[in-house]
Amino acid sequence: MPQPQRRHERHEPPGARALLGGTLGPRPSLGFPGDKYETSLADSDFIEVITAELARRLFHSAYVELRVLSGSMGNLYAFMAMARPGDPIMAIPEAAAGHATHHVRGAAGLHGLQVHDIPLDPETITVDLQALARRAREVRPRVIVIGASLVLFPYDVGAARRIAEAAGARVMFDAAHLAGLVAGEAFPSPLDLGADVLMMSTYKSFGGPPGGLVLTSDPAIAKRLDRIAYPGLTANFDLGRVAALAVAEADLLEHGRAYAARCVET
Repeated sequence: MPQPQRRHERHEPPGARALLGGTLGPRPSLGFPGDKYETSLADSDFIEVITAELARRLFHSAYVELRVLSGSMGNLYAFMAMARPGDPIMAIPEAAAGHATHHVRGAAGLHGLQVHDIPLDPETITVDLQALARRAREVRPRVIVIGASLVLFPYDVGAARRIAEAAGARVMFDAAHLAGLVAGEAFPSPLDLGADVLMMSTYKSFGGPPGGLVLTSDPAIAKRLDRIAYPGLTANFDLGRVAALAVAEADLLEHGRAYAARCVET
């Protein structure tokens, strides 16, 4: 009989689990650090600042939105920051493990975007860059979404960025399933290679609490993300989840390379 495959999953550090079950969660924390709607939130500000700084260090970004409730919500934030309803975008087909939120029945459709499939190379199970360049010239997308639920090899993000620039598009990288490997430097940082926005889930390979992150180094996109988050879609949030996320990030900074290397080896 075939032997079951071994899976190496990151589990939440015990300290993160304790914070999720603690008393921080119900505390309101409306607004940005240093400018809260409620009073006596200095501890909340400290937790938010530390969590954001750890995320910036892990993924080499200038800005992070950490109050996102899920990876799917992170996709919606990114779409809203980079495209308007009615705009065309390009994404990996669902049949090739592209995520539902990149398509009409998900966040892209909720924002009113027109979705066109990215051509794939069936031999390498990755993007067909030459076909993408041709198709992008025809579609003129606002956003090219790289990333899927099944990724065997790193994407050529630099090439996708050059194609996007020629077509007047931005590059969004969805690392929902890869975040732990990127943090552990087994996969290159998409932002370093030219992605405009990097989003992810904070559980899965990340090993943190359920939630999402949206990161960018583009000041204009960061400003739009701020407005989307507050006073837009997030407002108050679960502070216990943010504190638990900080513990998971610190754990990745210390142990992420060994974990990511083990995943690739397996």
